[in-house]
Amino acid sequence: KQSIENRQRVRIHLGTAEVLGRIVLLEKDELAPGETTFAQLLLEEPLVAAAKDLLVIRSYSPMETIGGGKVIDPAAPRHKRFNPQVLERLETRLRGTPEELIIGNLEDLGIPSNLLELSKKSNLAEELLKESLIKLLEENKVLEITSEGQSWFFLAEKEKQLWGEVEELLTKYHEKYPLRMGFSKEELRSRKFSPWPARVFNGLLQYWEGEKRLETVETGVKLPDFEAKPTSEEEKQLAEILRQFEVGYFQPPAWEEVMADLKIPLQSGEELLYYLLGTQKLIRVGEGLVFHQKAVEEAKGKAKELIKTQGSLQLAEMRDATQSSRKFVLPLLEYFDQIKFTKRIGDKRVLFSSS
Repeated sequence: KQSIENRQRVRIHLGTAEVLGRIVLLEKDELAPGETTFAQLLLEEPLVAAAKDLLVIRSYSPMETIGGGKVIDPAAPRHKRFNPQVLERLETRLRGTPEELIIGNLEDLGIPSNLLELSKKSNLAEELLKESLIKLLEENKVLEITSEGQSWFFLAEKEKQLWGEVEELLTKYHEKYPLRMGFSKEELRSRKFSPWPARVFNGLLQYWEGEKRLETVETGVKLPDFEAKPTSEEEKQLAEILRQFEVGYFQPPAWEEVMADLKIPLQSGEELLYYLLGTQKLIRVGEGLVFHQKAVEEAKGKAKELIKTQGSLQLAEMRDATQSSRKFVLPLLEYFDQIKFTKRIGDKRVLFSSS
């Protein structure tokens, strides 16, 4: 009989298949004859296996049987050696209850998982899997996230940890930027949820919103008790900014020009712009171009009337109707296309089907 050393090259026999690979001992440096241990097989080519499959291990050369084993996880991530958490999870997968097995699988996966993923990972019968999940949901150990008619399951402990991080992030953001309506969803997902599918991320936000922990706004998400509140000096600046954009109307001034005229530093002005865009008192229609909300609404009315009267709309007709210029009208029409108010066909525009 032979002992087995860590990372020894071996032959793995499963059914009629034979694959070469290395055996990584997770608890020891050497496995003596008659001993057992958890190990991970690093295969040199794919091998189809399922949990609980039995396999035979033979030495590379000479080819002699030196051990055997039972598959615990056929699609495991690479494990760290001598790691108590890894060994505990493997023990659970080998001998634990279905509920312990599900929790272990959710810990391994790291992100919310649906029934199909959990079924593959746990190798539990569908009915037993569902029964176990119901028990875990009742015990508040697992959370169900729904989105677009589908369900995903996530460890309640992980959700609590994530919410703590998100709450801290939003609190600091509101303190630093008191005029911004909310934190960008895209940036939040990039920072904290990059491995998550978009619909699962949105499902979690909906769950938190249902729990009244956060609110979704036009610009992203915010804490429920946060309201953007300008100071009295900022209120005066905002009123004058809006007045200038209302005067400009279909030929609005450049933001930088307004800031220079009012002697407002550009950095302070950026926060004022965030506020005006967030409250939709100003509308950004293109890079470096914003209109007063009243001008945009009136332009939409003119465009709609022209299309209904003539069947379509061309840039020159919109320019004449607003007594403006191509410089302002073209970005405005492209904005209407972007928000699906109009649809461009060649050099003409028609109303979008739902407009």
